[in-house]
Amino acid sequence: MIWLLAGPALAQTPIVDDVVLEASTTWPNGFGSPSVVWDGSRWRLFAETEVAPPAGCTEAWSVVRANSVDGVRWSTPVLVQGPTTVAPCGARRPSAVWTDAGAFAVVWEAVGLAIPRVGVTQNLLGPRRTRLLTGLDGLEDPALVLHSGVWHVLAVDPALGLVEATSTDLRRFTIVSAPLVATGATPWSAGGVENPTWSCIDDATWPFTLAFGGWDGGDTAWTTGVVRDTGAVYVDSAHDTWATGLAWPAFDVVDDGTNVGVWFETVDGNVGLPAIGLAGVMPVGASVPGRDCTP
Repeated sequence: MIWLLAGPALAQTPIVDDVVLEASTTWPNGFGSPSVVWDGSRWRLFAETEVAPPAGCTEAWSVVRANSVDGVRWSTPVLVQGPTTVAPCGARRPSAVWTDAGAFAVVWEAVGLAIPRVGVTQNLLGPRRTRLLTGLDGLEDPALVLHSGVWHVLAVDPALGLVEATSTDLRRFTIVSAPLVATGATPWSAGGVENPTWSCIDDATWPFTLAFGGWDGGDTAWTTGVVRDTGAVYVDSAHDTWATGLAWPAFDVVDDGTNVGVWFETVDGNVGLPAIGLAGVMPVGASVPGRDCTP
């Protein structure tokens, strides 16, 4: 069930509102689909980048990671997940969790399979484990969060909208019966929903914050909201709307309870390649609840 909240739009006072990570010699095709987490001492940004396709692939993608102390200036990204036997044409659309135990888990959409599949990469700081997740076939744009020992994936079902699935082992997921946010539940998402991202609120009744985009004809928009423990979703009015071709193709919202930063995919006007920009008010890393909201 979804309710629309009446209220002011998210403050969009830019702190940068410009490119903060762009194409380089190492990664010449630029970056998109950001996922940003605070690991206790610095910011970590995960993103997708197009790479040279191996044999049998018409396109290929890799997930990379960069580090930053201020969320604006980023180190040269390093590879997290590229083409492998698990995902023959690579991985894209990453969503990362830094757990309270001090470990990364990154879910992504596999490229090059007959149907959309969701995979996970763990142990980025040691021997990595990579696998496809059971129960999520056909879903796109995964977003991951951990709550009291239960993993939650929010993803796009092209026919239904945003669906939620849960797992206790980060291997086998069970989809909640009804869409969390059905296509058309907001006036501007009659054509479809996209780009789910969520984080934790350290509260038993209101576990999650939510952001997602959508479109209706030639118009696109995005909004934020909160999710009750009962599964009811409360969303605000659209924060930003665009005409065709001007929207953020992907974004990630980080909220410290007072300040909201949005890392978004854009096009670098100088070279015409995808790049990561930043808008909003820079959140304080130490105050960000993160995506492991285990009490």
